[in-house]
Amino acid sequence: MLKKNWPYLLLFFAASFYIYKKFIFKKETINYKIIELKGGYGYQILENDKLFIEQTTIPGVKGYQVFLKEEEAATIANVVIQKMKAKKGAMPSISLKELDSCKIAYLK
Repeated sequence: MLKKNWPYLLLFFAASFYIYKKFIFKKETINYKIIELKGGYGYQILENDKLFIEQTTIPGVKGYQVFLKEEEAATIANVVIQKMKAKKGAMPSISLKELDSCKIAYLK
């Protein structure tokens, strides 16, 4: 019986593996993209290549203040990504203390 049905079993296992890899086991990718704004920079957080967060101002500060350097935007984008990975499903926030510790320039 097994000799007769082995092609069907092989096909079943191959299809099961494909479905598992394609739909069930999705590796989550989170990355960022620096965006150029009037007077400075911001960032976008992409989750599985889809826009998740678009940050056009420095988070946590009053008024319209942009990052003056690309590196500053990248630094905070990385902090946000680390927080997202640490607490899945939670919206990350950035405090003034974190901005200061990362040496981000902003008006107080």
